[in-house]
Amino acid sequence: MQRARSSRLNKISLALISMAFVYLAINLAVFSLFAPFKTTVAGMKVSLTTLDIPLQIFLVLFLLGLFFRYRQEKYDSSHPRLGLVVFCVVLLVYLSSGVTTSFDSRWTIPTAKSIIKEGNANLDEYRDQMASSDYRLEEIRGHLYSAFPIGPSLVCLPVIWLFNDDVVRAAYGDVERLIAGLIMAAAAALFYLLAFQVSRNVKATLLIVFIFAFCSSAWSTASRGLWQHGPSILMLTAVLYFISLAKIRPAIIQYASLPLVFSFIVRPTNAISLAAVSMFILWQYRGYFWRFLAWSLPLVLPFFLYNFSIYHSLLSPYYLPQRIGSFRHFLPALAANLISPSRGLLVFSPVFAFSIFALFWKLRSKKWEKLDGFVLAIIIAHWLSISSFSHWWAGHSYGPRFFSDMIPYFTYFLIPAVMALCFLNRAKKKAAAAVFVLLMAVSFFIHMRGATTQAVYEWNNSPVAIDAAPQRVWDWHDPQFLRGLF
Repeated sequence: MQRARSSRLNKISLALISMAFVYLAINLAVFSLFAPFKTTVAGMKVSLTTLDIPLQIFLVLFLLGLFFRYRQEKYDSSHPRLGLVVFCVVLLVYLSSGVTTSFDSRWTIPTAKSIIKEGNANLDEYRDQMASSDYRLEEIRGHLYSAFPIGPSLVCLPVIWLFNDDVVRAAYGDVERLIAGLIMAAAAALFYLLAFQVSRNVKATLLIVFIFAFCSSAWSTASRGLWQHGPSILMLTAVLYFISLAKIRPAIIQYASLPLVFSFIVRPTNAISLAAVSMFILWQYRGYFWRFLAWSLPLVLPFFLYNFSIYHSLLSPYYLPQRIGSFRHFLPALAANLISPSRGLLVFSPVFAFSIFALFWKLRSKKWEKLDGFVLAIIIAHWLSISSFSHWWAGHSYGPRFFSDMIPYFTYFLIPAVMALCFLNRAKKKAAAAVFVLLMAVSFFIHMRGATTQAVYEWNNSPVAIDAAPQRVWDWHDPQFLRGLF
């Protein structure tokens, strides 16, 4: 009886997974041949300008197949393949969240297309699509380039070749949101592996990954468009994962330089992580430090050569330290980035208050690790850096966008916070768990609004543009996350 049931479940699983991949292959083939395509068949509108819906159907079929496979084989829930489930679930939710924020990132995909088609990063071939004045562009010796780092465009390359120029023109926002969703789903799956490596507790790991993916700006910002923050989060998560693996196999630490250096290529504020993590590796893994440096060269040298070929400098103007260091509004900006109702990290993700609790718990219980001090230093230095930027409110965005890059670090500190709850006595455990669940629910609600409700972005322009009146971030009568709710 048991063998027959097992055989039946195995056949169902195989059928669903096979159906999912056949369906996806057909859609990719049709998409590559005919997209974009719009027509009317029997009075019904047929549109082929995006892969969102086919991917969602594929993910549902694939997840159902995995469900029956796990039921049949009775896998240990700690099996690494659970990371694949995390990837699929997170991507399915991200694709189903309707908001797209193609603001600063408007020329990320065209830059990637230019690299593929012409072997350069200039945007001269897109002049007909450009406004006369676009803050996202810069002209250098007669050629037009994106003013923002090339890193996000490089991350797009493995996917963007699927989309021809006509598709990009017809559904630019959908293409951008799809790639951003893939990047952040990969980050969530990687964080699952990291959290399990640290906690060795599946339930705690899944709870922590839920917070990472859905109770932070990973959902409401990084997955909504190709901001620099998505690739940055992915790279910094990879760095933490390499460090966690190095506890068992120290030689792995040398490869951490690859995502660490690329995080800087993606976003200049990651120079803080680059410096701090390098110092940690020099201190903790001195024997591998020269190899760590050597592995950075395949990224560092091409990056410097690219910059020199365009700017006649090793770094572009976007990376220059002069862009930060403004102390005119420094103290108000420090407070606003932490606790203001429309930009405050602890308002939009109050569950991260438990990350602070974890620090005190680790110190008190003598579980403090050397890495913890470096991670804490990175967070503080990042906070000081973004608060000294003249545009500290992050422009037309949602919530604490400038803090998005720190999500892997804040969530990393949540791992001991969740584990610490297990060591409290029964009365304290119930109270702490209730507070934790409440803060997690509030965080989920706030970031769900940012990912699914366009009205919250209208807050940036109404009643007056945020760039003209940044003091609006302190208006408790009109917090951004409640706009359009009542």
